[in-house]
Amino acid sequence: MDELANNIAFKVLKYLKPFGDNAGRYIYVNIWRNQLINEEAQKLEIEVTEDLRLIVETKLKNAWQRILESRG
Repeated sequence: MDELANNIAFKVLKYLKPFGDNAGRYIYVNIWRNQLINEEAQKLEIEVTEDLRLIVETKLKNAWQRILESRG
């Protein structure tokens, strides 16, 4: 399940890249984040369970924090 979560999180982050600093909004607003997770999972033909959603959410938030920290 961890590999699936990584794939979904990567695809969501890749989709959000053009939004720059505003990408954080899409990660931290539940409805937008869940919609992005659902869309990317659907493209990968994966059913999103609550466990998978929580793992992807954690990965997205952690990745966003690392991005912000790397900017100084």
